[in-house]
Amino acid sequence: MKYSPRQYAESLYDLTKDGESKNIKKFAEFLYANGESSLLPEISYQFTSIWKERNGITREIIETEDGIKIRENDLLVDNTISERINRLKEVINY
Repeated sequence: MKYSPRQYAESLYDLTKDGESKNIKKFAEFLYANGESSLLPEISYQFTSIWKERNGITREIIETEDGIKIRENDLLVDNTISERINRLKEVINY
């Protein structure tokens, strides 16, 4: 029976939530033995998503006319053109 990357990621999360890193090797060996190693990039992405969900980390992407801002919990990454210009002005006036 084939499983989705999300299902594998859920299993991996459950195997590692107690800090048992030895389970990661067993999990990888299982994937290779069953010819599922090509799913690793998607499993990794899904694992990260699950980890964030279960640890209360939220991400919001804010699109503006001059770029993108990303808010993750209380961290804001402002990569808009106006913010880049402001940072450049700060450096020049330093």
